[in-house]
Amino acid sequence: MHINKLLKLINKISHDDQVTLPQLSLYLGLLSTWAETSFENPFYITRSTLITKTKISSFVTYHKSMRNLQDLGYVNYIPSFNPDKGSQVFIVIK
Repeated sequence: MHINKLLKLINKISHDDQVTLPQLSLYLGLLSTWAETSFENPFYITRSTLITKTKISSFVTYHKSMRNLQDLGYVNYIPSFNPDKGSQVFIVIK
């Protein structure tokens, strides 16, 4: 069941002309983390972990990509300023 959700989400974003390569990379990193948390929604992430996982080279690109993914309706992102807890992410399933 979950694999079908993942494939549907990947197919949707890969055909979206508004999505840039860093956004796609970040989204795939988020989906991977979501799968690692047994598809809990929401789940928690840290910027440093995702930057390493996605090979995004700067914090600016990371934050811009996350904001754009939220604006496009792929995720809901609630930043945290507590590095021990991490930020909250909801994968939007339509």
